[in-house]
Amino acid sequence: MPIVDDDSPFAAPEHLGVIDDGTPIVDLELAAPADHGARFFASLVDGVLAGLLGYIGAIVVGVVMAFGMVLLGGNPDALADNPLFVLSFAVGFVGLQALYFAVFESSRYAASPGKLMLGLKVVTDGGLRMTFGQAMSRALTKQFLLNLCWILAVLVLSDPLHKGPWGSVTNTRVVNRPRYP
Repeated sequence: MPIVDDDSPFAAPEHLGVIDDGTPIVDLELAAPADHGARFFASLVDGVLAGLLGYIGAIVVGVVMAFGMVLLGGNPDALADNPLFVLSFAVGFVGLQALYFAVFESSRYAASPGKLMLGLKVVTDGGLRMTFGQAMSRALTKQFLLNLCWILAVLVLSDPLHKGPWGSVTNTRVVNRPRYP
């Protein structure tokens, strides 16, 4: 089954369609590593979308906790001083952002909306579509490393495959969608 309609510029030959039997979805000999500019702009688009989703998740966590505090007879204004509330807020924010990337990058398109717009894909080092577990592992590793130290993003510039540390840890890479003749 092809990834998209046959008339699409992203259409691939049948043998490179999305198949869950271990057949590659990208021929790595035809797909060059994604260039830095495309990755940067895809990150901007995805940053806005994932950020909005993260804020919504954090707000929902906050409202649920405040509502629970009121039901239990507590003072919801004291939540801001509660370390559990702050931790829950952060988990809601980071968790939903990681879920955003994991769901999209393990989907049949193998790309988040920003990557899809710029013709990029995330695949394993063997050219396969990531499983949800691999995609979640990649997303959480990326979130952790970038929150730990933003300078790690610069490592993408020096790697010949343009892989960040999160790609090396999870054996994944971002490639340009190959255009098939």
